[in-house]
Amino acid sequence: MKIRIGQVVLLGFVFGMFSISSDFPALADNEIKINNDLHRQAQMQNMQRTSNALHPAHYTVQVPENYPIPVVFKQNVDSETAQNGDTIAISTASDIYINNKLVFSKNASGYAIIKSVRPARNLGKYGFIIIKKGYLTDTTGTLRQVKFETKIKGERCQWAGIIGHAMIWNPIGWIVALKEGTPAELKAGDTATCINEISFNL
Repeated sequence: MKIRIGQVVLLGFVFGMFSISSDFPALADNEIKINNDLHRQAQMQNMQRTSNALHPAHYTVQVPENYPIPVVFKQNVDSETAQNGDTIAISTASDIYINNKLVFSKNASGYAIIKSVRPARNLGKYGFIIIKKGYLTDTTGTLRQVKFETKIKGERCQWAGIIGHAMIWNPIGWIVALKEGTPAELKAGDTATCINEISFNL
């Protein structure tokens, strides 16, 4: 039987087309598998991000001594009514992170302690409030000791003080010297920066 060249070419073309068409399902399966793998990978990444947002980092950081922490005072206090040892409600002014780990949340509660207070006095002397120590709650619920260098002062009545010193020569000065300075006032919403007093791990 004689097979012409044209017939051979035609048969080869048909066989080649059949082979290519038979590969289409395999190519489609591979593409679906790749897409599924990418989808699973994206899901895992999203789950990890969600887990990181909901739970604190699972590693330990050291919160160093003297680390600054901005705080907000939560109540009004004045030198005319406050006493030594009184506490003042405070909270953190912002989230505090160390090495990407949250150690103090914004609005974490705490309190400051009044070390010394003096009401306004005669001779124009101002009142003052001195705060040296306090405590803030970290993300584990533990109270951490902090230090302040905060002194709130009223205003001195200068002319009353001057006349008071000269009152020995001027009897009217005895009356004027009774003028007091102004009290020290701390308002809710006032801010300050304290520092962590004792290094700790979290």
